[in-house]
Amino acid sequence: MLPSTNKIKDTYLHMQAELAGLYDPEEIRSMWFVLIEAFLGWTVMETLQKEEDVLTESEMLKFHFAVKDLKIFKPIQYITGYTWFYSLKIEVGPGVLIPRPETEELVQWVIHEVNDREEKAIDLLDVGTGSGCIALALAANLPEARITAMDVSEEALKIATENAEQNKLYLSFHQADIRDETRWGNTFYDVIVSNPPYVRESEKALMSDNVLKYEPEQALFVSDDDPLVFYRAILRFAQTHLKPGGCVYFEINENLSHEMNTLADLSGFQETELRQDLNGKNRMFKCAR
Repeated sequence: MLPSTNKIKDTYLHMQAELAGLYDPEEIRSMWFVLIEAFLGWTVMETLQKEEDVLTESEMLKFHFAVKDLKIFKPIQYITGYTWFYSLKIEVGPGVLIPRPETEELVQWVIHEVNDREEKAIDLLDVGTGSGCIALALAANLPEARITAMDVSEEALKIATENAEQNKLYLSFHQADIRDETRWGNTFYDVIVSNPPYVRESEKALMSDNVLKYEPEQALFVSDDDPLVFYRAILRFAQTHLKPGGCVYFEINENLSHEMNTLADLSGFQETELRQDLNGKNRMFKCAR
């Protein structure tokens, strides 16, 4: 089935018909505007004003292949090649996790508390940086901070570095596995922040196909036997690399907040705080000594 014409409005109606039953109508409308921005560079208002405009054949092909990808539940961020995070345009691909809105809430918490400090020229480490979204958002909003972004994946660090260059932000990148103590180095930090893998294997059944089929498993899943493996490693690192008065901020599995409290306590971090995201889920955790 093809659109009745190459007009913007008919291309949209075609997309609605092709994706009906697979996505909610409002989600289809939202994805339409995302594709318009990516392929044509138009705002929502411009799109509404140009419904009678005619697409070229090459533009039509872009929308055609995008709809084909959406039919097999490929995330729209991987179709366009980017997403927006904390007002930054972040390049993404199959090698990195797509940034989530709740992670912006973690970033907001860190920014707020660092700005409350008397000394703002701090050393900050982002563990498991992926696309670099957390580190870059912090760099954009904490200009005095010295920020390092760490990841085990060479591909992820390549994408993160490109994102830093495109957003004209300057920070350090370091390839290492936080679980490997021989790669820790001798730097000490005022703040450590991380959104590590935390979805248990048993929770896969609760996740949608667009996540399971496309996003990198190593950035999402941990075994049911040891779901806090990365949190334990980060807190062990923090025991020797966190400066006096420093803090560690995490995004966490909403079902493991009690276990996080226990782990922090056993790791010598008695000062803890648990926060909920906008959906009322226990998603953010802070600890300090």
